[in-house]
Amino acid sequence: MAKKKTAAKPEKKEVTFSLNQLLSMYQQQQYLLESLTSQEKFINNLLQEVQAAQDALDEIKNSDKGTAMLVPLGSGVFTYATLSDKSAVRMDIGNDIFERMPISKAIERLEDKKANLRKNLKDLLVRKQKTMVSVAQLEKIIADAQKKMSEGRVQGVA
Repeated sequence: MAKKKTAAKPEKKEVTFSLNQLLSMYQQQQYLLESLTSQEKFINNLLQEVQAAQDALDEIKNSDKGTAMLVPLGSGVFTYATLSDKSAVRMDIGNDIFERMPISKAIERLEDKKANLRKNLKDLLVRKQKTMVSVAQLEKIIADAQKKMSEGRVQGVA
């Protein structure tokens, strides 16, 4: 007859940190949170840029040959141009290599890029939320530790 093995429950161990260690952990989480917020803004800007490119391609696709257009050159500079070919565009495929492709294919590529950016943004937001929870927990621990220290009850902190 075989004996059933029961999983031993892990013992709860108490870990003690100094106030300086807690503050350091808090500061690291704050820096991470700032970095994630910066990345979130960057991805949102890229999403807007991709959407603007898609909108422009739709306009070109629906315009007549010879249509006058205002074309952005970057840094807030624009020029007037006349649409001479609405069958294809040149698209950066990486490493400053541009490929001529039909507008419909370029729009598909931009859709794929948007989907990838949205997935990255979703993952980033999950990580940001976890970091915010960690920051809040550390803030509570630090506040409790400071209160205990001011009451003179503790030598170790948490």
